[in-house]
Parts: sequence; C-alpha cells; structure tokens
Amino acid sequence: MEQLHPTFGLDRTAIQINFGEVPFLFDVDSMESNEWLNERNKILSMKIPDEKEVMLDWIKDYLIYQGFADTFDVVCQSTAKQDEPLQSSHQDEDSQFLHLRKQVKECIIAGKSLEVVHSIEKQFSSFFHEYSDLIRKLYILHFIQLASLGKVEDALAFATSLNETKYSFTSDDPTDVEILGIIAYTQPMQSPVSHFFDANYKIKLADEVNNAMRNYWYKRKQYNQLLDEMMDAEVTSTIHNSSTRNISKIEMILQQLMATYQQWSK
Repeated sequence: MEQLHPTFGLDRTAIQINFGEVPFLFDVDSMESNEWLNERNKILSMKIPDEKEVMLDWIKDYLIYQGFADTFDVVCQSTAKQDEPLQSSHQDEDSQFLHLRKQVKECIIAGKSLEVVHSIEKQFSSFFHEYSDLIRKLYILHFIQLASLGKVEDALAFATSLNETKYSFTSDDPTDVEILGIIAYTQPMQSPVSHFFDANYKIKLADEVNNAMRNYWYKRKQYNQLLDEMMDAEVTSTIHNSSTRNISKIEMILQQLMATYQQWSK
C-alpha cells in the first residue's frame, strides 16, 4: 500500500483563522514554558571552570605553542593534584611531542638533518605529505653537509638515492644545479650556495620545521578531539534510542571530521 500523506481541502466550507483572539487548542504557552525551563536547567547544570584552572590551561597552551618542553614538565609536575596521576595521558603526549620538537631543533642546528627526517618519518609519516617542502630543505642541508666535509662519494650516493622521488635534484632548476655543483669546489664556502653554511640559516630552518610540527600537532589533536566527540554522541544516541538531536550532532561532527581530515591530508 502506498504511503498515506495528510491532506486537507476546501469544499464550500469556511476556514476559521485564529491569530490569538481565542485560546488555541494546542497549549503553546506550556510548550514555551517547558522549553524555557529546559534551557534554564541546562545552563544551571553547566560546570563553570575554576579561574585558576583556566589560567593554568592558558599557560600550558602558551608553553606548548612556544615549544618550552622543560618548563611545561615543571608546570605539570608542580600543579598536579595529590589524588590524581602526575600527568594525564594528554599532558604526557604533549610533553613527548614537545621534547621531540626540542630534539629536532637541536639536531638541525647541529647539522644532523637526516636524523630529523628519519625521526619524523618514523613517528608522523603523514607530515611528509603536508610539509614536503621542508623535508626537501632537510635533504638539501644533509647533501651540503656531506659535501662540506669532503665526503663527495657519499654526497653523490645520497643525491642518487633521491632519484624517482619528489625530492630529487633536477637539472632544470638553477638552484639545484648550484647545490650539486658544490662538490666541484675545494672551498665550498666560496660557492654560490654558501649561505647554506651560515648558522643563521640552520636556525631559521629549525624554526620553520618546529612551527610546522606545532601546527601539525594542533590539527592532529583537533581531529582526535572530533573523533572523541563523535564516539560520545554515538553512545548518547544509543542510550536515548537514537534521538534526532544526537543523530544530527553525529552528522555535524562527521562533517567537521571530513573537513579537518581533508585539510590535514593536503
């Protein structure tokens, strides 16, 4: 049987329209009052965060943003409550990533750029897709480091290993030609790419990589937070027999997840 749909028609029957002159059959006032009470109770049930906790969260966020790993650990240890673990799982993850950022920065300044690439690749492979330009700069720095130490064969072998990848050196790029030509100089500091030996260049590159890792971490945390919210919404939806409100919340979170994932995987 086909679905039945509510209909009405006019057949010599007058329509009476009520704009509030007489009481409605449906109790609008009670519905409005109940909605107001529900919203009021919802607001009253909200937990207002403690001012000190809010300030502490701001301080931690600042330390994470700036990459102050040691200070972050000290703050977490000194403010940990006696009846709680020393660090939550999220704080522990933040601390580990902060120390990784610190290690990466120190390695780049020390000329150990290949170690940085291997460390990032091991723990965050998707970083390569989003920040391939920085990965290529690290590869270039490693090649120049080998050439400056007189390890010409190692430098050429490394450049050859990059062939057939998006990080390979090409003869069409004048800068790549100058970089590869450094092996012909007995005094690499006299080459057109001598600025790569400047300590300030390494510091600048270290800051670029550090900032990229920070942005990557924030986007990853946002993605995981959305996943957690979706799981909570799914559980709530199951308990309350999949209410329309919870299903809509899941759909909204899914849309945010997809947008975040597409931005993250670019």
